[in-house]
Amino acid sequence: MSAATGIHLIDDTDGAVRNAYTAAGWHVARVRDATTKAEVLDGFAAALQFPDYFGHNLDALWDCLTDLTRPTVVVWEGWQRCAVEYPEDWAGLMGVLRDRVDHSPAFAVLLIGTSPGT
Repeated sequence: MSAATGIHLIDDTDGAVRNAYTAAGWHVARVRDATTKAEVLDGFAAALQFPDYFGHNLDALWDCLTDLTRPTVVVWEGWQRCAVEYPEDWAGLMGVLRDRVDHSPAFAVLLIGTSPGT
């Protein structure tokens, strides 16, 4: 897989996909084991170095994601619990992330692992 915008479910145990984004000049940010919406928002804020005034809600996430100034990929490990245990929050988060993919600069999310229930 080459560096591409979008939300991608991948099994990247050897880091090859992450390395492709790095080689293409993208900023690579990592979010790990964020389950609740608050944890996910905190994880994105830390990984992407959001400003101190980040509001910790979906509107603030959108605002900060659209403020990005370079191609960025978020590598999210341990996302499955959020998707299963908090499906409404998951849907809201995915809506923001999907919408962000359609804007510049380039943006992608790599969901590392397998789909829940597989």
